[in-house]
Amino acid sequence: MSFLDETMRWSLERAGILKRLMEGGIGDTASLRDALKTVGGPSLIVEYKRCSPSAGVISLRSPEEYIGATLPYTAAYSVLTEPRWFCGSPELIPVFARHRPVLAKDFIVDKVQLEAYSRLGASAVLLIARMLGGNLERLCRDARNLGLEVLVEAHNLDEALKAYYTCPGAMLGVNSRDLTSLKVDFDGMINVVRGIRRELGDRVMIVAESGVDSPERAVKALDAGADALLIGTAAMRSPGLLRGIWAAYGSPP
Repeated sequence: MSFLDETMRWSLERAGILKRLMEGGIGDTASLRDALKTVGGPSLIVEYKRCSPSAGVISLRSPEEYIGATLPYTAAYSVLTEPRWFCGSPELIPVFARHRPVLAKDFIVDKVQLEAYSRLGASAVLLIARMLGGNLERLCRDARNLGLEVLVEAHNLDEALKAYYTCPGAMLGVNSRDLTSLKVDFDGMINVVRGIRRELGDRVMIVAESGVDSPERAVKALDAGADALLIGTAAMRSPGLLRGIWAAYGSPP
């Protein structure tokens, strides 16, 4: 297939996505939470992220190539929709949602973003507690009213506990990257996961985010009490990492 043929195919697919969006939406979606609970191995949210503020260009793998390389190990996909820093697009959501539940990952500040991601077929959205402050409760409520599950992201234990009580029943994401400095503190994240589990027990689903770049770190995060891992940069650069993580549990697909 020539480049022009491939461009035509992708453009027709995008046009179809936009048409369905204008007509009211893509359709029903699967539950991200349920998908994370029913995996026959480590629960991995695998992220499609072509670039980032800290890493620059990460990988230009096409969505189809990435899905082909990661699908057997993936419970759900995280899809970057933010265009300026992460080279993302909302139109990527339905491409991945055909295969697994999708977490729409953006700097969400307004209900209109939630409405768009719901119509495009996202199962869940990321809400960043530190950025939203007093708006977290409202956006959490808006997301649920649209049928979206919520992953609230925190960086430290105080943020996480406050977010849990502000948005009861939400999944809690613990980001090892401090978004104010962009520095990663993996061991600090492990301590926060342990603290949440100690304070809240099994009442909450915990997702460890960022810094999981080896099977050893994956095992450490899950053993600390994380229910699932969100893996982005490391998987984009080397999808074979996912098989290594499954192999660490003796259950590669």
